[in-house]
Amino acid sequence: MPRIRNISIAVIVLLIPAMPAFADETSSREAAVELMQVTKVESMMDQMFAQMPQMINNMFSQMDLPEEEVAAVQDAVPQLFDFITEKFSWEQLEPEFLIIYTDLYSEQDMREVTAFFKTETGQRFIDTNPEVMTRANEVSQRLMAEIMPELMERMQALVEESQEK
Repeated sequence: MPRIRNISIAVIVLLIPAMPAFADETSSREAAVELMQVTKVESMMDQMFAQMPQMINNMFSQMDLPEEEVAAVQDAVPQLFDFITEKFSWEQLEPEFLIIYTDLYSEQDMREVTAFFKTETGQRFIDTNPEVMTRANEVSQRLMAEIMPELMERMQALVEESQEK
């Protein structure tokens, strides 16, 4: 019996220094959860996924493809995004985001950023960010459409050059 008692005491003595780390990890995780809630990460992910089918349809409609291929892709996109949305649910993403946030930011960083995002200015930034991203995507798509013919020519030239080697 004294041996078990000694082992128990040794285990407790070894675990005591690790206890603050467990507490720090928990409070850092709580700070990350609060930051994600205040910045509406889940809602932004939902909005991003909701916009993706239209973005893909726009991209394919701007490509020089036969109409039947574009139509086939556009018909398939909703089913594909149902699958993607199912596989990328918030329940699956949140634990991964928590790891990212706690790896990149200290608890103090997250608490300070959260405090900002709780302000009126911070909330305005969060609320207008989807519009900023939509406009940025529109600019990117427009610029990509403008360079697409030259890009395709360059790609074709590189493929032909590679085949000659």
